[in-house]
Amino acid sequence: MSEICFPRGKPTTTTTQKRKFQENGNENLFTENRFKSSDKKDKKIRKKEKDLDEEIEDEIVKKQNVEVLQFKKVEVGMLLVGCVKDIYELELVMCLPDHLIGYVKATRISQTFSEKLEKTLYCDETTTPLSEIFKVGELLVCSVASVNPVTKSLQLSIDPKCVNANLNFSTLQPGMFVAASVKSKEDHGFQLDVGKDGTSGFLPLKHKDPETHLPPGGVIRCVIVEVKNDGKILILSNDKKRMNKTLARLNDGITLDSMFPGTLVKFNTTKELPFGKFGKFLQFEGSVSCLNADNRSSDVTIKHDDKNNFLTACVMYVTCDKHVALSTNPVLWRDTERLQLVQQFQEKYSVGTKCLSSVVKMMKGIGVVCKIDNNGPSAVIFKRNLSDKISEDILDEWNGKKNFESRVINFCSVNMTLELSAKRSVLDAKYLRYEDIIPGTLVQCKIIQVQQKGLQVVLGSGEGKGFKSCNSLMGFVSKLHLSDIILQHPEKIFNEGNVIKCRVLTTSAKRRHLHLTHKQSLVGSKLPIVTNYDVIKRDDLMHGFISNIKPFGCFVKFYDDVTGFVPHHQLSATPVQNPQKLFFIGQVVKCRVISNDAGNKKLKLSFRTTSEKRVVEHNVTPGMMVNVEVTMKEQSQLSVKIIGDESERSDWPTAMMSQYQLSDFDEISRNIFTMVREEMVLNDCIVVATKQQIQVSRKHSLVERGSKVNFCDLIIGQLLRCFVRQVTSYGVFVETVGGLVGLCPKSAICDKYLADVNDRFMIGQSVVAVVTGIEDDRKRFLVSLRTSQCSLVDEQPIISQYSDEIKKIKKFFPKDKLKVGDVVTVVTKNGTRTIEGIPGFEVRGDITEGSTAIVVHKDFATKVLFVTNETSVVDFYSSSKQKVKETFERQTRAQVLFVNDDIIMGFVVNNGRLVQVFRKNHWNEKNVLVEIGQNINIEIIQRKNLLLGKIQESSSDLGDFPLLDISVGSKVRGEVTSIRATTAIVKLTSLPIVHGRHQVGRIHASEVFEECKPNVSPMNNLKVGDTISCTVIGVRDVMTHRFLEITNRKATRGVIELSLWRSAPPPSDNIGAEFSVGKKKKVFVKNFDRSRESYLVEVRPGVRGFVPKLLALDGGKMGQGKMKQGRCVECNVVKHGDTIMFACRGLYVCSTVVVANFPPLGALINGVGEDVCDITVGHVTNGEIREIVADGALVRMELRGKGKLFSTDISDEFVDGMLKKFRVGQIIRCRVIGRSSKGFVLTMRKSLMHETCDLEPVDRDICDITDVKPKQIIRGIIKVCSESGIFVTLSRCVHGRVTFANASKYYVSDHKEAIEIFYPGRIVHCCVISVSPHDGRVELSMLKRDTGHCDIINDENRFPLRRKRKLEETATQQKCRKTRILKSEPKSSVEILIKQSEFNEDNIKVATTVGDCDVIEPGFVWDDDVTIDSNKEDIMTTDDEICPKIKVNDDEPPESAVEWEKLLLLHHNESMLWIRFMAFHLKSKEIEKARNVAEKSLTLIDRSAENERLNIWSALLNLENKYGCDVTMKQTMDRALKCSDQLKVYFRVVKIYEESGKKEKAGEMLEKMTTKFRQNKEVWLAHMRHLMEESHHQEAQESLKRSLLSLPKKQNLEIISKFAQMEFTFGEAERGRTMFENILENYRKRTDIWSMYVDALVKVGMYDAARDVFTRVTSLSLSSKKMKSFYRRFVDFETKHGNDDDAKIVKEKALKYAESLVEQVMAE
Repeated sequence: MSEICFPRGKPTTTTTQKRKFQENGNENLFTENRFKSSDKKDKKIRKKEKDLDEEIEDEIVKKQNVEVLQFKKVEVGMLLVGCVKDIYELELVMCLPDHLIGYVKATRISQTFSEKLEKTLYCDETTTPLSEIFKVGELLVCSVASVNPVTKSLQLSIDPKCVNANLNFSTLQPGMFVAASVKSKEDHGFQLDVGKDGTSGFLPLKHKDPETHLPPGGVIRCVIVEVKNDGKILILSNDKKRMNKTLARLNDGITLDSMFPGTLVKFNTTKELPFGKFGKFLQFEGSVSCLNADNRSSDVTIKHDDKNNFLTACVMYVTCDKHVALSTNPVLWRDTERLQLVQQFQEKYSVGTKCLSSVVKMMKGIGVVCKIDNNGPSAVIFKRNLSDKISEDILDEWNGKKNFESRVINFCSVNMTLELSAKRSVLDAKYLRYEDIIPGTLVQCKIIQVQQKGLQVVLGSGEGKGFKSCNSLMGFVSKLHLSDIILQHPEKIFNEGNVIKCRVLTTSAKRRHLHLTHKQSLVGSKLPIVTNYDVIKRDDLMHGFISNIKPFGCFVKFYDDVTGFVPHHQLSATPVQNPQKLFFIGQVVKCRVISNDAGNKKLKLSFRTTSEKRVVEHNVTPGMMVNVEVTMKEQSQLSVKIIGDESERSDWPTAMMSQYQLSDFDEISRNIFTMVREEMVLNDCIVVATKQQIQVSRKHSLVERGSKVNFCDLIIGQLLRCFVRQVTSYGVFVETVGGLVGLCPKSAICDKYLADVNDRFMIGQSVVAVVTGIEDDRKRFLVSLRTSQCSLVDEQPIISQYSDEIKKIKKFFPKDKLKVGDVVTVVTKNGTRTIEGIPGFEVRGDITEGSTAIVVHKDFATKVLFVTNETSVVDFYSSSKQKVKETFERQTRAQVLFVNDDIIMGFVVNNGRLVQVFRKNHWNEKNVLVEIGQNINIEIIQRKNLLLGKIQESSSDLGDFPLLDISVGSKVRGEVTSIRATTAIVKLTSLPIVHGRHQVGRIHASEVFEECKPNVSPMNNLKVGDTISCTVIGVRDVMTHRFLEITNRKATRGVIELSLWRSAPPPSDNIGAEFSVGKKKKVFVKNFDRSRESYLVEVRPGVRGFVPKLLALDGGKMGQGKMKQGRCVECNVVKHGDTIMFACRGLYVCSTVVVANFPPLGALINGVGEDVCDITVGHVTNGEIREIVADGALVRMELRGKGKLFSTDISDEFVDGMLKKFRVGQIIRCRVIGRSSKGFVLTMRKSLMHETCDLEPVDRDICDITDVKPKQIIRGIIKVCSESGIFVTLSRCVHGRVTFANASKYYVSDHKEAIEIFYPGRIVHCCVISVSPHDGRVELSMLKRDTGHCDIINDENRFPLRRKRKLEETATQQKCRKTRILKSEPKSSVEILIKQSEFNEDNIKVATTVGDCDVIEPGFVWDDDVTIDSNKEDIMTTDDEICPKIKVNDDEPPESAVEWEKLLLLHHNESMLWIRFMAFHLKSKEIEKARNVAEKSLTLIDRSAENERLNIWSALLNLENKYGCDVTMKQTMDRALKCSDQLKVYFRVVKIYEESGKKEKAGEMLEKMTTKFRQNKEVWLAHMRHLMEESHHQEAQESLKRSLLSLPKKQNLEIISKFAQMEFTFGEAERGRTMFENILENYRKRTDIWSMYVDALVKVGMYDAARDVFTRVTSLSLSSKKMKSFYRRFVDFETKHGNDDDAKIVKEKALKYAESLVEQVMAE
C-alpha cells in the first residue's frame, strides 16, 4: 500500500518528528553540562519524551503487524472458510482460520437434510450418516450462527440459505462461487438448492467431480458455469480442476458485502512485513498473515502459481470492519494435496506428540511462530500457551528461543500449521484428549460442581492445592458410583474443590464424555481390568457392579460396557428365592467366569467364586441308560451316583434326580420318594442332561420312548417325549432328553381358550409335544401341546401304564396279602381302626366297627387303607367265589368311591364290580374333577381281576354341569349369595359338590313373581342368606348368553337358570310373534349405556332390549326418576330386529291430544311402530337439546330426527333470558308445527301443546306476515343491531326492522354503545309502521309516542336528543352526510344479518291447516330505493350475493320469469337487467337457473358491447364464488379470460375474493398477475397494497424491489411514492417519511411528490413534520402558480391545525412573496 493506515482515534506522527525526538535524546545523552545541571523540570521533560517514544514505537509496531483472526473479532453473520475436523453423529467440528474451532449442528447443514431428520422422528426412515456425506479435511464455507463469549464456542451454519444470503442473485456471473446443497439425483445430473426462493441450481454429470460422492442433503462448493432465465436457473460445477483455475474478475460486480470466501483472486503484493504482507486484488485491499502464507516443509513439493508478480490467493474471510484476509498457500484450495498433507500431519504429529521447537518469528501481542525439528513444519504457540504463569513481557523472553520442549495440542487444516504448547502442566499431563483415556484407568479429579445426579469433575494431576487440570478434560461421577453404598445426600460429603481418585468406566470421544466411578471397591481392586470380551477366560475372577436385577438372575457390568449375566442358580451356594431382596443395583460383586462367547458378546458369570469340578470329564451322554445309587436325600430331590466299575467307586459321576423324575404319575413319585433310602439302587434310569449338572430320570415315558434329541435333527411336525420345566403366564417351557428346551405359547397349549396356564400344567409333568417352529440362528424352537396335534396312536392307555408301573415298584414295599377287592372286617385297636389279622394299616372310609368291607385302594407310603361297604360291591365280591357268570357292557356308568391325583376308583352301577379309571385320557389333558358319589360314564378297556377303564368324554369337553343328573322341573334348594340389578345368584346346597364347590344357579327378576307390578323392583324381596326353593328351567351359556335347555351338551360353561314360580321352561328363542311391534311388555332396567345413550333392559332370561333415552320415563342419569336399576317398567315394542327397541313415553305412547289447527293423535295409538320419518305436523314428541344458538336451540328428536326451537316459541310470554334456562342434554316435550329442508320446527307454547288452555297467550303466535297490521303494538326479541338498523324477531318467520330514528329520541353516535343498548335477546315493545307482504318487509318503531311505553334509553345515559342534534348540524355537514349516504353501498338484506345460527329458518313450512303448508320466504330486501349507478362496470354484491346496484326503471318490476324474459327481449344488451334476472332466481335459491340466465345472456349480448359482457362475467364469477366450488370457479374464470380483457377479468376476480373474505386466494391471484403482467404498474401497486393491508410488510418490500426491476425506469418514481403512501396508511409512518425524503433529495422540483408527502403527514396527524415540509417547499424557487398553491394550502393548514399566530406568519410570508413577484414584473 502506498500509505500506511493507522488505527482510528490517534494522530499520525511523521518520520521527521521521530528524528527530532531522537536528536533531542542524543543531546541529553552526550551533553555533559546539561546532564549535570538537570533539575526536576528536566526530569519531567525526559519522562514525557520517553513516553512519546514508546507511543511512537507502539504505533509503528501496529502498522507493521498483520491482523490475526481472534475470537473477539468474530460476529454473527460473518462468512469464513473451514475444513471438516471431526464428524460426529449429529454434529460437525470445523477447523477455522487461525486455529479457531466451530461446530455445525445437524439442523444447520441444509434444508433437505433437516427434512430427512424430521421424518426419522415420525417414520421408520433412516438418514444417511454424516460420515458418509462429509469427509475429514473437506473445505466448506461457513456462516457464524451464534457466538458464546462465556464458553468461547462458535456455532456455525453451512446451509446455503445462510451462506448465500449476501449474494445478489440478479447479478451473478459465470465464474463466481456459491454454496449449494444436493436435493435429488436426476437422470442427467443433480438438482441443487442454493438457498434462494425462485432460484434453483443444476449440476450436470459432465461438470461433476468424478471423485466426489453427492448424497442428498450434502453441501458442496460450486462455481457458476452458466446463468439462465434471468438468474432463476444456475448451471453449476464442482469439478476441482475447473474451480482451481477460476479466478475472480473485475466485471463480476463483487463487493465487500457479497465477497464469497473461497474465491480465488490475483493478489499483488504492495508491502512486505515481517509478519505478513499487504496487497491489492480486484479493486480492494487485503492482507496475508504469516500463518496463511506458503510455509510448507521442504519434503512436500507443490507447484507455485506466481506469474508477473501476481500470486494466486484465496479469500478466507471478511471482517465486519471490511478487512479482507487471504491465503496464498495453494494447499488450501487444492483438495487432493490438502487431504494428503492432513493425513501426513495426523500420522507424524498427532495431538500429544512431544517435539523440539525453535522460535522463528514473534507476533506482537499474539504469540510466536516456530519451526519443529529444524526442517519440520511450521507451528504457532499462542501467548496463553507459552507458560503457566503469563506476564506482560513473556513474548520478549521467548524471542529467539531455540530447541525448547513443546507438545502438539491441535492442528489447523486451514492454515496448515500446528498449534503447540510449552506450558509445563501440558508437558507433564498424562492425557490431552478423550481418545487417550483407556477405560479402567485410575485418574485424579477435582470436583467443580455437586449436582443432584452426581459430581462434575475435571481431570488432572496432583493433590490439594498442587492439582493441575489436564486441558479441561471433563468427567461425570453418577450418584450410583459415589460410594459402595447409595448415598442419599452426597452434598454433605463432597464439596467443590475436593480432589478425589476415580476409575474410568466408559469413554466417548465423540460426545466428549467420561463416566467415572468413585466406589472404593473398584478403585482399589487388584483384580484384572476387563475392557474387552476377547481377553476374558474361563474361571477368571473380576470385580464388577450389578446393573440390573431380574427374577431369573442378575446383570453385572464391567468397564467399557462389558456386561455379563449371572443365572439364578449361580447367585449363591444356597437357593435364592427373591434376588431383589438379596442384592441391589450398584452393588460391587466379585464374579467368576463360567463361559464366554466373545463373538456374540455373551458372558456367563457366577457369584460362587470357588472353582467346581467339571462333570463332563466323564463319559456320560444324554440318552444313556444307567443305574444309580442314592447318596443323599434332600427336600425334593435325590443326589445319586451313576454306578460304574466297582474299583473306581470314588470317581463315580454325581447326578441329581428330582422327585417328579421318579415316575410319570404324581402319587407313585411321592410314594417312591418316601420309601427310598440312602445306598438304595434305582435301575433303568436315563440321563436327561449333562450341561451344568447330570440330570437322570425314571419316567417310563422317557425310558421307553425317549431318545436324545439334537437341535440339528429337529423337523417341523416331529413328536417329542418331554416334561414341563417351567410354567409362565405366556406359555410353558418343556425339556427333552438331551437338554433341549422349547416353548409352547399360551395359544398352543390346548384346543380351547385357556385363562390360566397354572391350572393346566405343573412342573415335572410328563407331556407329549409336537414341533411347530424352529429358529436356527437363535437355537430356539416352538412346540404345541394341543391334544388334536399330539395324537397317541400306537400307545397303550395311560391306565394300563399306571397298572404296569405299580407292579414294578412292589419291591419297594413289604409283602402283604391284601389286594384291591378283598373282603375284610374292620376292627378298632388302641383307638385306631384297622383290619382284623393285618395290623399296621389305618382304615379310611365311612364304615362302622365290625362290619364287612371291600378294599378299594392301598397307599403303602402312608399306610392307609381305603375301604367301602357299598351294598352292591359287597354283594358282588362276596358272591364272586361262587363263579357267577358276569355280563359286561363296554359303555357303562360307574359310581366314584375314591379319588387321588392320578386315578378314580369306583364300581360298575349294574353289577357292583370295582373299576380303576385314570383321570385323563391324554398326557396333555387336565385331570377330570369328580366327587365321591358322583356317577360318571366310562369305557371298559381291560377285564382282569380289576377292571380298567377310561372316561368316556375328555375333561376339556366337560363343563361345570354335564355330569350332574339335572332335569327341567327338578326342585332344588339353595342359599342366596348375591343380588344384582336383575339377577340373584343362588348356591345350590341340595346338589352334589362339583370341583370342590357347590353348583351355582341364577334367578332372573322375571322369575320372582308371576305378575310383577310396574315401578317395583322384584329383587328387593330377596336378601343375601335367604334359603329358597326353586325350580330348574334351563341353562344359560355364559359365553354366548343364550338360554339353553338342560339337555343341550354344547355349552362349554353354563349356569343353571331357576324360577320361583315357573314350572316349565320359558318360550324358545323364536320370539318374533311374541314381540311384535306395538305390543306392551314389562321390562326390567339393567343399566344405562352411555355409548348408545339408552337404557339396557331385560324381559326374561335370554331376551334383552334397550329403551332410547328420549323414549324413557325420565331423561336424567341412571338412578334418578323411574328408570332405576332393577325396576319393572311397562313399555311398548317399537322395533324388532337384531335387538328389540322399547319405548316408555314419547310419540309412540302419547295420549290423544286435540289442538286447534292440528290433527288429533288418537290414530297414533293404533299406528304404533311407524318410523320417525312419518312424524308430521301436530305430533307431540320428546327432544334433547344439542346446541343453544343465538335465536333458539337445536333439538335432537326421537330416534334420528332433528329440529329447531325458536326463542319466540319457548313460551306464550316473552321474558328476558329465556334461553338461559336450557342446557345442553336437557330433555324437553315439544310439538311439531312446521318442517324445513333441514329439520322440524318445534314449539313449547302451552297454548299449542295442550288441548285445553284457559289462559290467553301474552305474546301471541304470528304464523304469517298477514297477521301483522299497521299501528299494531306487539313485543319482539332483538336479533341483531347493525348499521342498517335494529332487527327484531316477531316470530319464527316474521322479522322487522327499527331504524335508529325510530328506536329512541336520543342520538347514539358510537355503534359499539348502540350494540350495548340494543343487545341481542332483549325484549322490546314495537309499533308496526308499515307492512309489505310481497317482499316481507315490516317497519317498526320503538318510540314512546308510538308504543306508549318508556323510551328504551334512560335519561341518565345523557345522550343528546336527536332533534337537537339535527339543529346543530351545519349546511355543509348535511351536504356531506347526504353525499356519503348516496355513495354508500346498499345494505344487505335482513336474511343475511339474522342467519347467524347453524339452523336455517328459510323455506319453513308453517302449519295453518290440517295438511302441510306452503313455503314462504321470511327474508325481505331493504334496498328497493337504490338507484342505478351510471358506471355499469362497478358490480357489487347485495343480499343475494351477486345482485348489483340496480333497480329496474319500471314502476313495478317483473314478478315472474316470463315477464323478465319479455323485458329482456327488448333490452338484450342491458347487462344490469340480466343480472337482476339472475338475482330474481337466486332469491328463490334456484342457482342452476341463474347460471342458465348468465350463459344465455352471453350468447345474446353483442360482442361489441365489451363492458356489458364483462359485467355478466363478473356476476357469473361472483355466483360461482359464493355457490360453486374451486373447480367451477376456475373453469368460469378460464372462459372469461378467453372472451374478455384478461387484465380486467383478473382485477374483477381479485375484487370478488377480497369482498368475500378470501384474502389468501386474492393474494395468490395478484402474485400470478405480477408474473403475467410484469410491465403493468397497476398490477404491482395492487399487489403491494394487498400485502400491506394484510400486514405482510417484508413481502411488500420484496414486491417493491421486484417491480422496480420489471417496470420501466420512468415509472419507478411513481411506484416508490405510492408505496410510501401505503407505508403511512398500513405500515410504519417513519419508514414512509424516509422514502419520501430520499425521493425529494433527488427530485426537489417535483411538486406532486411534495403534495403527496404533506397529505400523508397530515392524514396520520404528524402536524409538526407537515409544517416543516411546507416551510421547506415554500423556500424553493418554483413557478408562481405552484408557489401560490402551496402558500394557499399552507394557510389552510395553519388555520385548521395551528393557531392564529402561525396562520398570521404564513400569510405575511405569502404577502412578501406576492410583493416580490410584483417587483420582479415591474423591474422587467
